[in-house]
Amino acid sequence: MTMKNIFSAEFLDALEGDSTPFAAAPRLMGKRRASTGDQSIAVPTVRQAVLDALLQTGYDAELAERMAEEVADQVPVIEKKVQSAA
Repeated sequence: MTMKNIFSAEFLDALEGDSTPFAAAPRLMGKRRASTGDQSIAVPTVRQAVLDALLQTGYDAELAERMAEEVADQVPVIEKKVQSAA
C-alpha cells in the first residue's frame, strides 16, 4: 500500500495563498520582549489617538473624552495580559 505524501508540491502550492509571514517562521512568535514599554508615554498617546478618532467620526466631545480615558486606562491591563500570554 502506497501512502501519498501530504506535503506534496500541489498541497503546499494550494496553501501558499493562506500563509502568513509567521507561518514559515514560528520561532519568531514565541520570543518574549526583553523590556516593557513606557506607560507614561503610552497612556496619553493612546488617549489622544482614541479621542482624535472619536471626534473625527462625529462623537460628542464629552462622550469621546470619557471613552478615550477608559480606553487609555486599559493599557496596563492589556500589557499584563499580553505578557502573561507570551
